[in-house]
Amino acid sequence: MKYTIEGLSQSVLLDLGLDCVDAVIIRWMMDFYHSGRMSKVNFQGIGEFFWMNYATAIKELPIIGIESKRAFAKRLDRMVECGLLYKHVVMQGGTYTYFAFSPEKIDSLTNKTDSVQNESPLYSKVQPPCTQKYNPPALKSTTKDSSISNSSIKDSEIGCLSQPTHQKTVSYKNYTEQQFIDECNAQSILDNSTLQSFIDYWTEKTASGKMRFQLEKTWETAKRMKKWLSNQRQWSKTAKADKNAPYICEGAEDAYKGIV
Repeated sequence: MKYTIEGLSQSVLLDLGLDCVDAVIIRWMMDFYHSGRMSKVNFQGIGEFFWMNYATAIKELPIIGIESKRAFAKRLDRMVECGLLYKHVVMQGGTYTYFAFSPEKIDSLTNKTDSVQNESPLYSKVQPPCTQKYNPPALKSTTKDSSISNSSIKDSEIGCLSQPTHQKTVSYKNYTEQQFIDECNAQSILDNSTLQSFIDYWTEKTASGKMRFQLEKTWETAKRMKKWLSNQRQWSKTAKADKNAPYICEGAEDAYKGIV
C-alpha cells in the first residue's frame, strides 16, 4: 500500500474514515494555514481558530468535484466527527464557523517512518498547525509542499483572507432575505430539498413586507431546523399509519399549531 496521499498517512486516513477527497481538502487547509494569509481568530478561553470561505475553497479545488457549500461543509463535519478538527460557531451578524486542527491527529497524519521518507524526496514532514489543544503557535509562511506557492496571487483573488465582519450584531428581525438564506446554507441539518422548503416557508412575506421568520418572538435557525425535521418525520409516520389521512404540506401544520 502506498504510504502517503497528499503527504498524509493513507493508513491513518482510512482509520479516521476519510478518503482521497478529504486528503486533498486537508492538504489545502494546511498549506493555506502555513501561508500566513488565512483568517484566524483567538477566542478567549478556547484558543486560535481559522476561518475560510467555502465558496472560495470549492473554486480553488475543482478536482474534488464538490460544487455546493453544503457538500463541502459535510466533509468538514465528518473531519470534526473523527476528531481531526475542532469546530466553533459564532452567531453575530450572521453565522461563522471556525476550525482548529487537532494536534494529535495532525501528528499522526504527517508522522513519517524511515520507509516513508525514502519513498519520495517531494515530501517532507509538515509541521502541525497546533502544538497543543486549541492553542497553536505563530507559524511562518512556507511554500514547501504547498499548493499556494505563487506569490503573485493577490489577496483579493483568494477571496477568504480578510477577517469576516461579525463584530456588529445584527438582529434576525433586520436580516435581509439573502442573509437569512446564507445562514440557512451554513447549517448542515437538512437535505437540499428540505432546506429549500424551509427557506421558502420562512421567507414568505406578509402584507407589511416582513418575512415570516421576522415575526417570531425568538429565533435560532439551527433549533428551528431540528424542529422542522422532527415534525417532518412525525408527519411521515402519521401519514403511513393512516393512509386515508389528508396530505399535510410542509409548513402547514406548524402554521396552524404554531409549534415550529
